[in-house]
Order: sequence, then C-alpha cells, then structure tokens
Amino acid sequence: MLDTDEILTTSPTLPQIEREKPLSELEWKNAFDKDGKIVDPKAIKKRIFYGGVEDSIRIEVWKFLLGYYTWESTETERKLIREQKHQNYDIVRNQWQSIIPDQEKNFSKFRNRRSKIERDVVRTDRSDPNFESLESQYIIWLRKILITYCFFNWDIGYVQGMNDLVAVILVIQNDEADGFWCFKGMMDKFGKHFSKDQNGILTQLEKLRKLMSFLDPQFYKYLGDIDALKFFFVYRWILIVFRREFSLEQVKILWEAILTDYYHKDFMLFFATAILMKEKERIISEGMNFDSILKVYLSFQCANLTLFKSTSLFYLRKWMLWNC
Repeated sequence: MLDTDEILTTSPTLPQIEREKPLSELEWKNAFDKDGKIVDPKAIKKRIFYGGVEDSIRIEVWKFLLGYYTWESTETERKLIREQKHQNYDIVRNQWQSIIPDQEKNFSKFRNRRSKIERDVVRTDRSDPNFESLESQYIIWLRKILITYCFFNWDIGYVQGMNDLVAVILVIQNDEADGFWCFKGMMDKFGKHFSKDQNGILTQLEKLRKLMSFLDPQFYKYLGDIDALKFFFVYRWILIVFRREFSLEQVKILWEAILTDYYHKDFMLFFATAILMKEKERIISEGMNFDSILKVYLSFQCANLTLFKSTSLFYLRKWMLWNC
C-alpha cells in the first residue's frame, strides 16, 4: 500500500503495485454462508479489484458485477431470479420476432436500427475464433441481443460500440439470455455514454479535464495551448471501456476492476489519465501539435495492464487525499 507522503510527493518514478493472484474458485466458494449469501461483499470486491477472477468462476462472478444478481441474494433467490430473467428475455425478444412483413414496412425506425446492427455485427471481433464465422452461435446471439435491447430500451436504441460490449460479455456468459441481462447491467452503468445528446460522455470528459488540471498543471496547459483539451481521442476509450485498446484477456481484468466500484465509481477516468500521462514527456519534448497527439493516442495499445492499473491507483489516491 502507498502512504500519504509517498502519494503527495511528485516524482517521475511512480510506485508499482503488483497484481495479486486472481480470486480463486475455492475463495469464491468460501465467501458464501449456509444460505448461499456472500458474507462480505466489500472484501470480495477488493480481491477482484486487485487480482481479477479465475476463468472458472467468471461466468458467475460477472453476474454480480453487472447487477444480474444482487450481492445480498441467497442461492434460492438467485435460482428464481435467473428463471424470471430468462422468461422476461423471451417476452421482449418475441416483441420484434413477431413483427410480420407488412407491419415492418410501416416501421422505418425498426428497419433502420436493425440495419445498423446487421452492419456492425458482421464486423465485430472477427479476429476472435468465436466470431470468425458469420454462422457462429456468438454472431447469432449478438444480433438477437442487440435487436432485443432496442425494444427493451427504445429511447437509447442502438449505437455503434454496443456490439463491442456485448461481444466480451457473450464470450464469458456463453448464453443468450444471460448475455442480454449482463449487457443490460453494463448499460445501466455506462448507458449514459451512448445518449444522443452526448451529455453523458461530455460530462465524463469534463471530469477528466479537472483531473488533469489538478494532477499535472503543466501538461494540462500544454494541451490547452494546442486546443487538445476537448479530448476527442479519449472518446472511444470511455464509450466502449477501452475494448479496442486492450486484448480480450486484458479487458476482462480491467473491466473487473472498473465494475467493482471499489475505490471510485469513475476509476475508468483515472485509468484514462494514466494513459494520457504516459506519453506526456514525448509529446512535450517533440512539441507535438493536435494532429500528432491524435495519432499517438488513437494508435495506443497496451502491453502492460498492471503498470497502467498501478499508475491509475496512484493518481486516484492522490486525488482522494486532496479532496478529503
């Protein structure tokens, strides 16, 4: 752990926090009482934040992280919850599957949304074996989930990027109905980023500007001088939660940390700050303009997730101490 003096000392060498071992199947099993209720949710969230989750239990743990199950639910309650969710999914899916051709002719909004989904589905994660074939079960599930969500939340409908989120969830859940409700949980947390007025994501970018102005006034001023504080290059990071900046395995670990809300509900912004700050010296020393910076950050890909997570936590603790 980092002490207060260490956090408040500005130094080019940031303290490293090693990733703990993932939450194991045995630890997870022992976390429940006789009724199947998690005894200490906060302790479990802490373990997940620092270590992630073993593959063998991800399918269940993510249901808690994404609000499919409540952290206070018992085993009996979870069985009923899953049964009800599957029934409700069938109800919503049938709403669009029962549309007849003559009805669809007079339903232009539905046709337009489905057309957008069809275009994006066939381009989703094509390098992943699960999505390589256009006839794969994952592609079929992905299409159905996205169209069903349009009907479930007609106000938001479909926005490009949702397909990226569903794809990750499907690989873990391996079930259409469970994938839908876990995606619904993801949208409950990040859906504001997809709003048509863009207020949600613009609010996040404003928070990021405040973070940067506090954590590094020098870099903040440099970005301001070249008109780069609108952070257009961060837009995609926030919209799809860094999905295209990291490998699937890295994204699983990163999302697990973000979804715990263990330290801060906006941990994602501190992570974005860590990425921005990594290129600071290079950007300033080379006197980069806006176009050059745009290329640097849009082409960013991470090989060391632990390093960025460690740096993010350093900035987060520094921010929290300042706001005490």
